[in-house]
Amino acid sequence: MNFISNKKARTIFISVILTVAVLVIGAVAVFADNWAKYDLFLDGYVINTKDVPLVDGDACLIPAVQVTEYIGGTITEDGTTATIKWAGYVVTVKDGSKTVQYTSYFNSKAKTYEADVAARFDQNEIYVSALVFTEVMDAVSITINDTYYHVRIDSKEEPTATPVATPTPTPTPTPTPKPIVTSKPTATPTVAPTATPTVAPTAVPTSVPTAVPTVEPTATPTVAPTATPTATPTATPTPTPTPTPTPTPTPAPINPDGNYEGTTIVNGITYDNQGTRRYFYITSVELTNGVERNLSANYTEVYGSDKLTYSITFVDNGLYKDAFFNIDDDFFMYLEVTRVSTNVVKFYFKTKIPMAVTPVSRTNINGRIEYSAISFYPAKTDAPRIFIDAGHGGWEHGAIYGGVNESDLNIAIANKVIAKLKAAGVDVVASREDDSYVGVYERSLLANSAKATLFVSIHNNASTSTKIHGTGTYYYSTSTNGIKLATNIQEKVVSKLGSLNHGIIVGNELTVIDTTNMPAALVEVGFMSNVDELAKLQQEAYIENAAEGIYQGIINTLDQMGY
Repeated sequence: MNFISNKKARTIFISVILTVAVLVIGAVAVFADNWAKYDLFLDGYVINTKDVPLVDGDACLIPAVQVTEYIGGTITEDGTTATIKWAGYVVTVKDGSKTVQYTSYFNSKAKTYEADVAARFDQNEIYVSALVFTEVMDAVSITINDTYYHVRIDSKEEPTATPVATPTPTPTPTPTPKPIVTSKPTATPTVAPTATPTVAPTAVPTSVPTAVPTVEPTATPTVAPTATPTATPTATPTPTPTPTPTPTPTPAPINPDGNYEGTTIVNGITYDNQGTRRYFYITSVELTNGVERNLSANYTEVYGSDKLTYSITFVDNGLYKDAFFNIDDDFFMYLEVTRVSTNVVKFYFKTKIPMAVTPVSRTNINGRIEYSAISFYPAKTDAPRIFIDAGHGGWEHGAIYGGVNESDLNIAIANKVIAKLKAAGVDVVASREDDSYVGVYERSLLANSAKATLFVSIHNNASTSTKIHGTGTYYYSTSTNGIKLATNIQEKVVSKLGSLNHGIIVGNELTVIDTTNMPAALVEVGFMSNVDELAKLQQEAYIENAAEGIYQGIINTLDQMGY
């Protein structure tokens, strides 16, 4: 994806840069006579209404700190130099200087811009000239209403670049804990703080100059002193074409085909976009600690108000360096990693559609935290959303009989239910769609974050008695719609399988039933400890019928709820 073509993205970037340049500006400025009330707009969004100095003519200065905070960037300064980092861009301004340095991850070469008034310090704020960036970047225009000083920054149309013959190479770019507990029936999902949206910049394609050949000179005859002169032509020189410069490459997506099934985008960070959930695995980081109801967060997070941007800041002891990853699949635009301090790092995510996010740490088989996962779902719309939870997974196999893992049976049924719901046009998300580990309490956190309408967990049972067989479904005792859901699933599954009906059972003690914020049911399809039923559970037709029963039970419940 071309980074400088998104108009809104470039507008915000300009503001960011504006704001940056301002940061490191020099001495307290002489703006006393030019202070005026103003509104600053970025493509129609008002970002503040504080006093700001507006100097004469076109030198309009904008507050860097405010703008940078608005767009989710970071500002650092050492007393003489200020640096702003945002969306793959770095802008540096020196106190008292008229120049601004600009660098991006797309091109490591720094550029210097100059203006009559580049930036100034004024008490607790730093101001930077808007036109420094609007003129150099050719990305925005500014108009000022002198009556009230409305400073508006609007995107220009992107110019069309002339195609070049030389192909463009495509390189591969190289907290105090807070409780996040939910419970039923009065559980309330954690609400993330709201931040103003940020949009990423897009790169402007560069035209490659065409080689200009040297003009061939005309032959000059030489006259002999005697008789008939014979013209002797001068040798024709061979034209020497001007070499075509190599264009600066724009980073391509890490995987151009958009397939990120467990793709390592950098050492320690793995991205997976296969299925209804997108997630990043981050090694050697504990984003949460504790278990189930005592789980607490070791991070701070900020959502953009439009849910298109999300940042999470946490302690990593210097593991991750500043980096920018152009993902560009159907969900994500990019991930930017910014070193905040020696021990603290910030991950900044930009998506193409609104999102719901759940960070959580995961343990290994010994109960020790092994890595953290940051899970993303598309934000819920007004349509009903079903959360399908395949029990167990990864190192947690569940019951094991006859060399068969319960986790494998559960996922086989669950994926068929997911496919049926999708085919019917129902919005569906899942805790897992492969053999991966997901913590028990994480499952309810994911469902709550996704704001699911109904939660269905799929399991298979076991007993010390090999004679016991049949189907049972659990529900929360005071949930009216939960009872409807369990009843409908139980009746349909038993009908499709012809299994023994154990009825619906109160399951208040089950974590995924107790801690989800929506009506929930957990179905135990069959008993693996029964030889005959285990054999059936491995048959494709039996798995298909179990999935069909669960699907029909869900659809019936939605109908009863008025959807």
